[in-house]
Amino acid sequence: MGDYIGLSKNLIRDVEGFNSDVYKDSEGHPTIGAGLKLTDPDVRGIMNLKGIDPDEVISGNRKMNENELDDIHTSYLPKREALIKNRIDGDLYESLPPHQKAAILSMGYQSLNNLGPKFMGRVADSDSIGAMREMILGTNKQRDPGILSRRFKEAEMYGGPIDFSQTFQTFTPEEKANLKYILDDIKNPHTKKELMDKYLPYIEGTPQQNFQKLFQPSVQQVVPVQPELNLKKP
Repeated sequence: MGDYIGLSKNLIRDVEGFNSDVYKDSEGHPTIGAGLKLTDPDVRGIMNLKGIDPDEVISGNRKMNENELDDIHTSYLPKREALIKNRIDGDLYESLPPHQKAAILSMGYQSLNNLGPKFMGRVADSDSIGAMREMILGTNKQRDPGILSRRFKEAEMYGGPIDFSQTFQTFTPEEKANLKYILDDIKNPHTKKELMDKYLPYIEGTPQQNFQKLFQPSVQQVVPVQPELNLKKP
């Protein structure tokens, strides 16, 4: 899967969260690890090949450790990626840089419906900012704060901190107000503060000037960002 696999795994684990106990996802499916649906035939097949009965896991009679779940996740990603390639132009996908493939894989991991024609048209045109607009504005019709947070992270992975910052300058005042409204609807006060602290400056046009390299905490280099654009803003 190339050198983007590490980026993909880190991003997916970040946006999905991780739980070694079985829980119900938003659609009621029994899920474990980093968003592994225990009703997914591919997940079940991988588990069976590794001598793990998924129904025993669902019932709670078989506990799984982090290494087992990481191993299953690593085996599952290529199968999910194959579905993504069937959804979009495989040659286009293969031509993308690692960070963009990682973002698209994360989006398709959640739902193939996220990879719609408008978004993929922007990708095909090498329009990074247009693609991020579609990611943020076009794949969260339910106005879910959790999905919005996920799209922000995927968009920042896709475009990098400079393009991510400049994307907000293309948003209209109404689009920005809608984003603020969705963030303000977060129920958990700790999560709300964390996301507001990070993303409200982008929405209001006052982002932080320093960015740590994404998902590589061991790298200490900080890149100063001084956007030259002064466009009026979604």
